[in-house]
Amino acid sequence: MTLRERRKKRKKEENPDYRWDVIEVFLWVPELLLYPLRFLLWMARGVMRLLQNGP
Repeated sequence: MTLRERRKKRKKEENPDYRWDVIEVFLWVPELLLYPLRFLLWMARGVMRLLQNGP
C-alpha cells in the first residue's frame, strides 16, 4: 500500500460525511450572498412606508 493510498483511506475513515459537508457549504453560499440584499430591501420597504404614511 502506497503512502497516497493510506492517506486516502485514512481521510475516508476520519470523516465519512465529508462529501455531504462540501455539498452543504455549496448550498449555503447563495444564501450568504443574498441575505444582505434581502435585508436592505426589507429596510428600504420600512422606510418607504414611513415616508408615504407621513405624520
